[in-house]
Amino acid sequence: MTGCANHDTVRRGNQVSTDADINWNLGKTLPEVLRRAYDNPAVTLWVYGFSPVLPMDFINATLHSPWMFFRNTDERYGVKVVSEEAGFLDWQVTPELFKRKKAFPRLKSLGFKDIGELREFSQALSVIMEANDYNISAVVEAIRTCIEGKDETCVIPKIKGLRRPGMLRFLSKMDLDRLKQFARWFMEDCYEICNVGHYATFVNATQTAYNLSLRQFRHRYPWLRHNLSGTDRFNKISEEQTTIFYGVRSNPERPEEMVAMVAHMGGKPHRIKLTELLQLQGEDWQVAIASPGLTLEDLDDFELQDTQGVLLTKT
Repeated sequence: MTGCANHDTVRRGNQVSTDADINWNLGKTLPEVLRRAYDNPAVTLWVYGFSPVLPMDFINATLHSPWMFFRNTDERYGVKVVSEEAGFLDWQVTPELFKRKKAFPRLKSLGFKDIGELREFSQALSVIMEANDYNISAVVEAIRTCIEGKDETCVIPKIKGLRRPGMLRFLSKMDLDRLKQFARWFMEDCYEICNVGHYATFVNATQTAYNLSLRQFRHRYPWLRHNLSGTDRFNKISEEQTTIFYGVRSNPERPEEMVAMVAHMGGKPHRIKLTELLQLQGEDWQVAIASPGLTLEDLDDFELQDTQGVLLTKT
């Protein structure tokens, strides 16, 4: 069982280090990569068109709207959660989104007029919180030590390096209440920006139609919910640069009714030869659903790129 699953799945994506080994086949920017990763045509095709068990779809992922973990019910852990969610600003918030007139009004009122400033302070806060074992009183003292120019005792280089005007105005008045206010307003601004109602008009019609077609396919083949058995197959090609999932299933009550699947799960483009892979003859099969942008002229020999996949049914 895989797929988007729940609210924590996207949250963990936000916590991936921007220095990690990122699959840039998914997009040119971090937000593009994350949205494609959590609304991946190959994954959706695999879990809806072939797998016995389905994940719980998460609406923020399928609508490509931001999401993070929220906590503003207490002051101590509220600051801790904000420090852990610093990556949200890199993975989910574009400069264009931040500049919207109604976006992040509370944090902008504190002096954070630029997304770069907010990212820098949030990342620094994450470092200093961990260094002080999430003791927010000690965190405030450490920030004040660095901002007041006590370089000989400032042990947090990220804080010492914060010199943008907006941040300096905010940090110059740093105390416990101000840090708690920042955490609370961060949560409230992010809560508003994650409302899916803001993004309905930006939904990709082609991707949405594809996702819908897979759900409809699932209803037409309800026997897919059974475990694989008998002559069913599910295998993968796992190479250093490429991973391909593929398989074939039969209706337990009507063995002549069959579904085959090939999905490119990551890496370099790969040529698919159905005769070699699944011992299937292309003339006996037809394309039921192909991922957006994929056109197949010869089912016995075709190329798949990262996130592409195809479902076949026996003619």
